[in-house]
Amino acid sequence: MLDQVHFTLDADRFQQFAGLLDAPPRPDVGLERLFALKPIWNKA
Repeated sequence: MLDQVHFTLDADRFQQFAGLLDAPPRPDVGLERLFALKPIWNKA
């Protein structure tokens, strides 16, 4: 699906798809850990 520009869905599948897009993101511990690191250029 990443390389497709156009895809079709029936009404039920579209509702599921839209619900997934509208849902808040799930917590990502690894991403939170990454953002908590100080960049190397800020270390002095």
